[in-house]
Amino acid sequence: MNIRTLASPFLLLLLLEGCLDITTTTRLHLDGSLTRSVLLEGDLSDIQLGSRLLAIDSTWAKVTDTTASGNQRVTATREFKSSEEATRALSGIPTKKIGIALNVEKRFRWFTTTYRYEETWRKLNPFDLVPMSNYLSKREIEMFLAAKSGKDSTDTPGDQLAKKAAEERANEWTRRNAFEEYFNRILDGAKAVNDPALPVDTIRAAKDRIYKRISELMDSDKMKNDDSVCQVFAAELANPNIKRVFEASAGALAQIKETMEFLLESGRPRYSVSAVVPGLITSTNAQTIEGNKVSWRDFGETFVYFADYTMWVESTVANWWAILGTGVVIVGIGLVMVIGLVRRK
Repeated sequence: MNIRTLASPFLLLLLLEGCLDITTTTRLHLDGSLTRSVLLEGDLSDIQLGSRLLAIDSTWAKVTDTTASGNQRVTATREFKSSEEATRALSGIPTKKIGIALNVEKRFRWFTTTYRYEETWRKLNPFDLVPMSNYLSKREIEMFLAAKSGKDSTDTPGDQLAKKAAEERANEWTRRNAFEEYFNRILDGAKAVNDPALPVDTIRAAKDRIYKRISELMDSDKMKNDDSVCQVFAAELANPNIKRVFEASAGALAQIKETMEFLLESGRPRYSVSAVVPGLITSTNAQTIEGNKVSWRDFGETFVYFADYTMWVESTVANWWAILGTGVVIVGIGLVMVIGLVRRK
């Protein structure tokens, strides 16, 4: 495993130039059913990556064409009877496919019906052994996310320095978090080997020295593969038998590599999500509103990396049948009362 991949995956996610545009649009119908379309634009390998990440398979209807620049464009569409059915199809597989959950609430209030549409993208980064609060304050986290999502307009020298410092510590948090996962798998391997000359406590006691040395190699771009990591462990522990531990941990380390590859792959596309809802929009956390369509963008590289991210919109539809029916009833009651009064006279 190339542990350099673990060096700063968050930084890579932020800087990696996306060559795939993914735009999803979900139309909510009055009966609660949904029509979801996904537009993927890129070259053939990008399209295949996007289809895999979003679990687009043969159950989707697909239309393919070519853009003026020569890129492929695939539009995949699928109908869902309910948000529950959509969630089952979009739930994904951890570290393999992006997990998405949809939820629709419909509240009838006689003259109106209120709809609430929610789309939640599940957290991408599974490594959470080290709390981010160990490196950043709540205010710094908010400032960091605002800067990365383009919502922060502050540009004073002090603000820029503060944001740069926050970014450096966020990258250090990511690096340390991944290392903790890696190191724990090595400890598991040591327990399995059970070598009296290489007790688990000895390895654990050397953790900070090992991390410092590995960080130095990563910063100098000399970290190439698992052999380099093994050599660091062997040097710091003064015990070449650590190679047996790495061999015993091979399967677990391969899983970490797979996870990191998924993080890098899922960070490549530029994501945009839209929802079209019936009626008049009354409330939303969307970035843009156009008629009865709301949209979110640039959330994949920031919010979803740290935690689940829920996009939501509420709208109200007038129940004209109820309004007209009530009017007819009121008019009818009025006529009956008038006729009654006339007869009494």
